[in-house]
Amino acid sequence: MPDDVLSIVLDNCFDGVYRVDRNRRIISWNPAAEAITGYSAADVIGHSCADNILQHVDHDGYSACSTDCPLADALATGCTGERRLYLHHKLGHRLPVMLRCAPLRDERGAVVGAVEIFRSLAAEDIRLREIERLKEATMTDHLTGIGNRRYGDIVLSNLFENDWTRPTAIGVALIDIDNFKLVNDTYGHSTGDRLLQLVAKTLRTTLRPRDVLSRWGGEEFLAALPAITADALEAVLERMRALVESTWIDCEDGRLQVTISVGAVLVYASEPLETVLGRADALLYRAKEAGRNRVVVDAGAVSPKVAAPIPPAAQRSVPNR
Repeated sequence: MPDDVLSIVLDNCFDGVYRVDRNRRIISWNPAAEAITGYSAADVIGHSCADNILQHVDHDGYSACSTDCPLADALATGCTGERRLYLHHKLGHRLPVMLRCAPLRDERGAVVGAVEIFRSLAAEDIRLREIERLKEATMTDHLTGIGNRRYGDIVLSNLFENDWTRPTAIGVALIDIDNFKLVNDTYGHSTGDRLLQLVAKTLRTTLRPRDVLSRWGGEEFLAALPAITADALEAVLERMRALVESTWIDCEDGRLQVTISVGAVLVYASEPLETVLGRADALLYRAKEAGRNRVVVDAGAVSPKVAAPIPPAAQRSVPNR
């Protein structure tokens, strides 16, 4: 490529480019390098990159210029390499960059210098953080800190799009706080919010790490339990019911306790998600009709492990509707 064409390309590319000789002395510095780093060509040309002008460090803060310089590697080995590092901007702050260093050879193939091409990742890092922030804002129920309904929908859709040739099943459970309207009417929405938070935390700690919990709406939660057996599903949900029943918040006139009812299905084969949710919802209402504070799984067998009522003490439990 003619020198004038190369000069035009370097002057107009978005990446920073600079060239060093065998002694690592900077002999060219394009406009993008100046825009990214804040250093002008006059600031750096004639100086050795070994003078640590850009002071590259890795993510642990260790200097790359003095011990692991990519340009020095290119000069010594004749090989191209790339790394993510943090350079020192002229204004003083650190800037994440992805850089690539390559040797430059003469007509006989001897290494006579090297070139570094680097790109700022600051905008990308900011964009990724913004994406994560927006994802959290749109996928999280801000009262309870667990996933919201949109998150639950996405999880279920992903699970039900998987290959069903595997001999595994998915448990889907709808969990509803019993008599929650009475809590709000009697104690106010602030206390109702505290109970929602308490129940959500209790449910989350009961589930396995792979399971997903979301607030499905109001006082209702949805749990998705992949790769689970019928016995394990019953055990997890029964433990969930018992732990919620034995949990309370303190009020002025004693302890306030609630219970949950659970309807769950175990899906062994391909089935429309809407049908699965409809079945779970029907089982949830069956649990309510059977007296609440119980788990109903699949065929509608009410869990026999319903704990005896907690003896009255200095507490106030919410009665069933």
